[in-house]
Amino acid sequence: MGTLSHLTEPGCCLVAPLDLHGRSRWYTAGFAWVVVMLSGCGLSPVVASDPVPAEVTAIVVALVPDAALRAQALAINTRLRLETPRGYAFDATHQPHISVLQRYVLTADLDAVRTVVGQVVASEDPASWRLQTNERYAIPWDGTNLVSIMMEPSEPVLRFQRRLMDALAPYTVPLGTAAAFLTMPAEPPASAATVAYVGRFVPDATGDQYNPHLSVGIGGDEQVRELLAEPVAALEVAPVGVAIYQLGDFGAARRELAAWRTSEFDRGGRASE
Repeated sequence: MGTLSHLTEPGCCLVAPLDLHGRSRWYTAGFAWVVVMLSGCGLSPVVASDPVPAEVTAIVVALVPDAALRAQALAINTRLRLETPRGYAFDATHQPHISVLQRYVLTADLDAVRTVVGQVVASEDPASWRLQTNERYAIPWDGTNLVSIMMEPSEPVLRFQRRLMDALAPYTVPLGTAAAFLTMPAEPPASAATVAYVGRFVPDATGDQYNPHLSVGIGGDEQVRELLAEPVAALEVAPVGVAIYQLGDFGAARRELAAWRTSEFDRGGRASE
């Protein structure tokens, strides 16, 4: 059975997921969106003098999971919420998704963002993409544990990610605040960990560091240990679409900004007339 672990240094936090069968993956999470990362962290600096544009939206370009993976995610989410009711439930403003790229973009450029992402999607073949689930994992996140279903990256999705990074570069800004995330009036603002994660998604969660996953909810230490100790059957995932969402806390997909379903494309990746 794995254990939760933290390793902190001045200016940054490194967190490890619960170790499953001796395989740990490391993730980086900051505690603020304007922090100076010391050289000992091995991360490039984000300095407090960097400007933070006033009107910024935190977005994710994501794969839409198929029915089998969605059902698995809903079942785990329901189970987690029985003991951790403050966790989010999948609903109209919390959509199951597999992040490909998270970015801060200027809100005024959202129409252009939709256009360039749509162009990249139309030149790919999303209907042919497959991902293989292999384990569940959890990382400490803002005083709790964020649980996800892990998948192996595939070259078509990695290529898609690279092309998205290039296409979105003119509209991307390096920093955002909690105001960039969607929250309802009764909800707390997005946490500093969430704000920092989006700012560091490139390079910390792209390329060789990309770990496709579907976040399924939050849970307490003992509940999560029990969940991760259970055997997991591998599942082949055939995404049913690509979507852009505005992000919320915990990286939740809160508001759909655009969507392309695989049924709209032929096998060559071209948009159906």
